[in-house]
Amino acid sequence: MFRLSAEPERWIRVTARVFAPEATVNLLFLMRKVEMARELALEENPKVSMAVVVEIPDPLWSEVGVALVVLTAASAVTPEEFRRECRTRLANYKVPKQIVVLDEVPRLEVGKVDRNGLRALARERFAPEDS
Repeated sequence: MFRLSAEPERWIRVTARVFAPEATVNLLFLMRKVEMARELALEENPKVSMAVVVEIPDPLWSEVGVALVVLTAASAVTPEEFRRECRTRLANYKVPKQIVVLDEVPRLEVGKVDRNGLRALARERFAPEDS
């Protein structure tokens, strides 16, 4: 059984109850709302097979989002088209400031998305020199 509840401001709480013969275990996952909303808005585009949003430092806004997307086969979309579509679904501050198209998303040995690696890639490409 899963239950979603909103946490203060930027978090979504996902609670799962797992029944085992010995005991009942409650698992708790916290996800940042802003990143999840951005990723879902990008993935609603039929030309996108996967989207990941990471934050990078910004001198004006403290942090800004960078979207890293994998397109479906034979798709060609410009970053401005992605931003225009995001603006119809997201508040202006949630629209990723940069969009990078990747061939594939790097994963860890266990199959999870390597968010630290993607964050490093985004910082390498877009972070200001003095940060």
